Amino acid sequence: MSDSDGDTDATRHSTNLNMGDGRKRKVLKFGSRPSAKRRKREQRYRKAWEKLFPWIKPSKKDAHIATCGKCHVEISAQITTLKLHQKSEKHKKNRAPSASQTIVEALVGTRSNQHDKSDAVKNAEIKLVAMMMEHNISFRAADHMADVLKECFPESAIAKA
Repeated sequence: MSDSDGDTDATRHSTNLNMGDGRKRKVLKFGSRPSAKRRKREQRYRKAWEKLFPWIKPSKKDAHIATCGKCHVEISAQITTLKLHQKSEKHKKNRAPSASQTIVEALVGTRSNQHDKSDAVKNAEIKLVAMMMEHNISFRAADHMADVLKECFPESAIAKA
């Protein structure tokens, strides 16, 4: 067949067929071309991915790259690659808080809870004293009221203090 028969190079290609005894025979096939390796389409970094992966940031170098905030590694901005990185041992290890970090956070958290509690106790005492002064309640009755409030609200940390 020739190109004059209406077939073009786009629809005709040849492949080598192994005959088994060391000889090769060229075979013409019609139809689509043999599949060439497809070029992957590069994905741009998407801000919406930060909801799925809170540890990623856009790279300053390239719009097609994401940066892991925990591992400090650059990853191609593709959802599959990000999922694979999230499952990697390196990322899991870097995501877990270190022992010293946990201790510091525990101390700071306890301190702020105690601070909040002491502020709440002070606020309650001021309101109670202001109410007693406004209604001209005697100090003897006020002392007794504190004990009654502790009994009425046994689970309240503010009333216990």
